[in-house]
Amino acid sequence: MGVQHFGAGSKIIVTSRDRQVLKNGGADKIHEVKKLNDNDSLQLFSTFAFKLLNPTLDFRDLSNKFWGYAQGSPLALKVLGSKLYKKCKEEWVDEADKLN
Repeated sequence: MGVQHFGAGSKIIVTSRDRQVLKNGGADKIHEVKKLNDNDSLQLFSTFAFKLLNPTLDFRDLSNKFWGYAQGSPLALKVLGSKLYKKCKEEWVDEADKLN
């Protein structure tokens, strides 16, 4: 194993819903990511959480909590969906409780 050295072309990407946080952190450029509508949000989340375009019926209500929390952010939908993939319903409930 070696240590990777990055040259002057390295970039660090930071995400936040709060533009002021990025400004205070010294961000050189701020790019606003377009939010997805409800239907596209649910499909993106489901693609990562179930590998299907729509959640299974027994996970529908829980899925709504997660994609509602993500507020249309594609990155949040992918991360949350991937984290829940192949987890049982009790684990989903635990994760939903943590979001509150």
